Amino acid sequence: MSDPLLMSLLQSVPLFAELPQDELSGLAEIAQVCAHPAGSLLFGEGDPSGYLAAVVSGEVEIIKSLGTPAEQILAVIGSGEVLGEMSIAAQAGGYQPTTRSASARARQPVHCVQFPLQAFEDLLARQPALAMRVMKLVVERTRLSEAASVATLTEKNRRLEQALTELKASQAQLIDQEKMQHELRMARRIQESLLPEEMPTIPGYRLHACWQPARAVSGDFYDFIALGGEQWAIVIGDVTDKGVPASLVMTATRSLIRASAAAEARRSLTAGSVNLVSPGAILAQVNELLYIDIPMHMFVTCLFIVLHPPSGRLRLANAGHCLPLLSSAQDFSELVARGMPLGLMPGRSYEELQIELPASCRLLLYSDGLSEAHSLQDEMFGVPRLRSWVQARGSSDLNLQELLGQVAVFAGPGQEQEDDMTLVLLERGARPGW
Repeated sequence: MSDPLLMSLLQSVPLFAELPQDELSGLAEIAQVCAHPAGSLLFGEGDPSGYLAAVVSGEVEIIKSLGTPAEQILAVIGSGEVLGEMSIAAQAGGYQPTTRSASARARQPVHCVQFPLQAFEDLLARQPALAMRVMKLVVERTRLSEAASVATLTEKNRRLEQALTELKASQAQLIDQEKMQHELRMARRIQESLLPEEMPTIPGYRLHACWQPARAVSGDFYDFIALGGEQWAIVIGDVTDKGVPASLVMTATRSLIRASAAAEARRSLTAGSVNLVSPGAILAQVNELLYIDIPMHMFVTCLFIVLHPPSGRLRLANAGHCLPLLSSAQDFSELVARGMPLGLMPGRSYEELQIELPASCRLLLYSDGLSEAHSLQDEMFGVPRLRSWVQARGSSDLNLQELLGQVAVFAGPGQEQEDDMTLVLLERGARPGW
């Protein structure tokens, strides 16, 4: 490159524009023109600080802690500006720096003119005005660098405060969730304590039950109530919806059923009636009491059976619940009695069905969470499939856990249980020990 062109490049740098021609010519003699492609390093933090450079085209980023999580762009140096002035300032302050305090990376293709640091320091000693301009430049660059550092620290502090706030909110949420889970576990234990602890011992009969909530707590329930006069009540119910609201209504309904059953049993037995206690009257009374306080759009389906074990006489009333399945060697049928679900409308009456159980039979009660379970193909398990499962076992024992397992297989792997499932099985037979 010819000296006139290099002189022209140097004169385009404002810092050198006012230098005398002889000093400018002397500067050109020691200058070296360099080209750097975009993305390349002119020098790295920690490199020896042996030269000063003037950018004649392109842009250079000054970066602290390049390639680390603490990376920070301190400044962008454009055409006509110089690099490496901090080394001169440090030496002027009595220090002897040997390394760069930051990295310089070409943001665009860059051309620059480089001067040996010692030769440039000699020029400053001869040209006080140039030295003053360099010092002003250093002060301005230092101020901008500090401002950038403060802005970066402020932003980091803001992010840390935001992260701390979010962490505290997350911790509070986790604590709330843990409290809720603890309360649900307690509610589950309380609800389980309301279910029969063990099956009643009734000579000639066996009872089995399974209760499988879809969530921590359930709207399904079952119960066995001794009515006196050798009579037993077998109850199964299902509150609409599931979870906590359904479990609260379930608890209230169970209490009302027990109180109404006790009152009706006392009335019936005091009157000296030889008939079975009326399940329809009990459901009618519960319906009136429940209707007053049950939340809007909620109701309870319930099947209430009164059994006189010695005679096998059975009397049932149904408040909109799934029909029980009666299976014997001679027949397979659904026991039909009609009635509105509890809590929907006041003034309801409940139809009753009376039968005598065969000497050897099984009566299966279930909630609709079982029959209405869906497969991955959205096919419903359904009552026909349930009937087929029962009939296929003939006189062999019905394993309720096996039935629940069949429903799970039908629903498909990983399928979430849609609704609470409850099963009660009453068996009458002549096997030893019954």
